[in-house]
Amino acid sequence: MLQPELLVKSEKLNSFITFVHTTIAKPSNSETLVSRLTDPFTSMLFEDFIPTLMTQTIPNTFAQYLLYRSFSPELSLMAMIVPSGIATPIHDHMAWGLVGVYQGEQKESVYS
Repeated sequence: MLQPELLVKSEKLNSFITFVHTTIAKPSNSETLVSRLTDPFTSMLFEDFIPTLMTQTIPNTFAQYLLYRSFSPELSLMAMIVPSGIATPIHDHMAWGLVGVYQGEQKESVYS
């Protein structure tokens, strides 16, 4: 059987991933999941766990780095590097999720 893979080695990240798997294994709706995961996720963002290479801006390029992948569809963790002035098109991920800012700022517009 294929095992999940933690691509960035960090005790804080590993603890968060374990907590997420335990949390999502319990039956609940997306609002409850987001509520339960927000504080641990926010706490993790204050830790220095992303390798420097994965935090460097590439001019005019939106870069994505996979930090963790689970072979079940409910969990992946990405680091996305978006240079100032770069925008993404309006989109919907069609799933629940958390977005955090590790460095810098993000401006987001929410549409209904």
